[in-house]
Amino acid sequence: MDAFSQWSDRFGIPFIMLSRDKASASRQRFDALHELAHVLLHRKVTQEHLNNRTTYKILEKHADQFASFMLLPERDFLDELYAPTLDGMLS
Repeated sequence: MDAFSQWSDRFGIPFIMLSRDKASASRQRFDALHELAHVLLHRKVTQEHLNNRTTYKILEKHADQFASFMLLPERDFLDELYAPTLDGMLS
């Protein structure tokens, strides 16, 4: 398990739990933002929706997109991309 998040009924705040066994700081940040997306965007999602495979996949895609957008803003990426080639990206 990479991470999970859940709202606490007792404290009325969300908790995000992250795995400590990641070798990549980038992956740790992605996991944290993915869970933040669930906290912000999916708070009112019911267990019934989570149990539906199609809905679950959509929610996961939303969280992945949120994390990706937060980590790599499009304008910054385009400003840094000199040539749409592998060599250009590597430089």
